[in-house]
Amino acid sequence: GRNLKTVPLSMYPHADLLVSLDLSRNPSLEVPLDFLQACTSLRDLFLCDMALKKVPPSLHQCPTLQRIDLSGNHIVDLGESTLDQLPRLSILRLHANRLSRLPWYFGRIRSLRVLDIAHNRFTRFPPAICTMSSLAHLDLSFNALVALPESVGELRQLERLVLVGNRMPA
Repeated sequence: GRNLKTVPLSMYPHADLLVSLDLSRNPSLEVPLDFLQACTSLRDLFLCDMALKKVPPSLHQCPTLQRIDLSGNHIVDLGESTLDQLPRLSILRLHANRLSRLPWYFGRIRSLRVLDIAHNRFTRFPPAICTMSSLAHLDLSFNALVALPESVGELRQLERLVLVGNRMPA
């Protein structure tokens, strides 16, 4: 929240030591590709409340990422986000965006255990979720869902499903 336009140059020499990076609340910030490529130990990345309209394309250049938080942005579409190219991604938070669907490739994110897509614009349960075999926690609260598909029963690892604030009958 310091109105950064880019990652400070003083961070570049230490990029390989970063394990967690919070760039949240910097709406004009660009995350440079060369910086992310230098972050060879980065596991957690927080890009919340930045008025992002799409996932930064440079993220797929950081294969060590395990947790990404993109909550509180203006993301409408994940179609070109290449999140499936992050082999260690286990936690993805997209809370409070403008999503109404998930791309077909989401089922290829095999390491994903936690998916938070609460407070979005889903009217139908995203079919790609039912192919995410490692999913343990799913938050779809405060959307406009009216029903769950039978295929949700195929999520054998699912321990927690949060559906509060939808339009499903009691």
